[in-house]
Amino acid sequence: MKTFTCSTQKHAQDALQFVMDGIKKHGRMNVAATHKTMRAEELSIRTLNQNSMKEAQVNYIASQLYGGDEHYTRLELKYRVGVPILCRADPKFLKFCEMALKHLIHEDRIKAMEYVSITSEMGVNQMSEYIKKVFDMYAEQVDWGAAAWRTYAPLGRWLAEGKAA
Repeated sequence: MKTFTCSTQKHAQDALQFVMDGIKKHGRMNVAATHKTMRAEELSIRTLNQNSMKEAQVNYIASQLYGGDEHYTRLELKYRVGVPILCRADPKFLKFCEMALKHLIHEDRIKAMEYVSITSEMGVNQMSEYIKKVFDMYAEQVDWGAAAWRTYAPLGRWLAEGKAA
């Protein structure tokens, strides 16, 4: 994260250039600005392997625990795994969650995830943490056997490399 104090036109131009370079390099940036300052953070675009892994996890959890209901599984994972990751990274998102979700019962919190972007907001490192947490959280309930991942070659390589451990 880089913070710019935009007290002169030159400072504002430097901040804008940093954001433009970040977008060219990483595809997107998180930017927060006031009339005096701007904070910018590079977000690396997730890999296709990470997206494949996330979808494979949803498929296996849904098929083994929720009668194949992938929609519910996605919402539950967003709430149970993704929300804590984003809350830790973004104080404004934490405040939003405290205000919007605190008063809801568990099932309504999960339903609310339909209207909140969670995994779409994650960069490479956050998605790696998300995938590992899903593996860990469901280790006792879901068969993560290597044979089950043959359909998902990227996951099989990822598991073989020990990245899930």
